[in-house]
Amino acid sequence: MDIKQLRRTWGGMRAEIRIHQFVTPMALSLALLTTIGWMSSKEVAVLVPPNLDETVRVSQSSADGGYKKAWGVYAATLMGNITPSNAEFIAGTLENIMSPRVYQAIRESLAQQVDRIKRDGLSVAFNPRSVNYEVETGKVFIDGWLQLTGSSGETKRTQRVYEYEFDIRAGSPVITYFDTYSGKPKTKTVMQRLDAAERRREEAAQEQREGQ
Repeated sequence: MDIKQLRRTWGGMRAEIRIHQFVTPMALSLALLTTIGWMSSKEVAVLVPPNLDETVRVSQSSADGGYKKAWGVYAATLMGNITPSNAEFIAGTLENIMSPRVYQAIRESLAQQVDRIKRDGLSVAFNPRSVNYEVETGKVFIDGWLQLTGSSGETKRTQRVYEYEFDIRAGSPVITYFDTYSGKPKTKTVMQRLDAAERRREEAAQEQREGQ
């Protein structure tokens, strides 16, 4: 046996082991820092949604108004164009972008709407007219016309609003609040004006009672 060669080989192995003992933890640390940096990075994607002609920015936990408006229009278009044949598909699609609490409430509403469509032979179509993002509340308002057509061909059209709030979780939108109603969007300004008018009516009624 070549003792000198063995010593050289053993010495080289020991040196290589010492190198790996230093380099491997450093490499793992760099990989960990890179992962943490990516996860904590504010901006992870820049997207252009198909239904809005603007660039939107999305991160792991936040997104700008353009992104939320795009998803609001998408959700409203789904919910406002339900037929007995596509109800299950729409319900499954909405489940992917809604919180469990909101989805359960929506599913009941969808079932009731489908029952009415079947019972009355209705056709429902929603055509968005405008979409607005309210920075103060984080709400998205989609305003448009909801058209109901009966089996006789008679058509009824009403102004409809779909109202949403979104959270961004791992870069994906989640609907955490939903409401739909007739009329105009209930923005913060509109609600403040309505509240002020209600207070004035109450004060006038109180003064009238006191004056009697």
